[in-house]
Amino acid sequence: MISNSRALSNKLSSPEKSLWASDGNDHFSIQIINCSFVNNNVDTIFHAFPDSLTIANTLFSDAAQITHFSLGWNNPVLLTHCYFDSLNCSALPPSVTCGPGMIIGGDPMFVNPDSGDYRLRPCSPLVNAGSNAYVSTPIDLPGNPRIRGGTVDIGAYEHQGPTLAAAPSAQPSCPGGASGAIGIEVQEAC
Repeated sequence: MISNSRALSNKLSSPEKSLWASDGNDHFSIQIINCSFVNNNVDTIFHAFPDSLTIANTLFSDAAQITHFSLGWNNPVLLTHCYFDSLNCSALPPSVTCGPGMIIGGDPMFVNPDSGDYRLRPCSPLVNAGSNAYVSTPIDLPGNPRIRGGTVDIGAYEHQGPTLAAAPSAQPSCPGGASGAIGIEVQEAC
């Protein structure tokens, strides 16, 4: 199982440009859960001979277009609650199932990808869009609680909610008065 991992800016030079996995005996199952693959030059998701492959709560962003899954013997592949910049589920082989919760296209809404911050903004369509059934650990990649808001997010980072940029400032209207103003500055919100 690969979980809570990030693969960032990998450039594969092989003609197949594929992710490869094998345990040497051709009888294994692979699970990729709550991972983020960002800006990788990959056109084949896996080139291996697993008994099955499950990819859940995982995002593939700014990648070369995924054109196929290369698995041995037509073994089953399940994609569920994942994000892809582009993916044509109907063009995949019959052994590949695009299950529920697939988000294809649109902006994943990272906090600051130019600076390498691939956490999700609170208004990202990937927040609370995963499946709790596949959660394998109580923490995300940096060690924060994995489920926040009742449902797991898609990707390696769980959105932790908006935070205050500074302590609230309170200003009474006049000494002894019952009214006033409170100033709040929120960061990491939409």
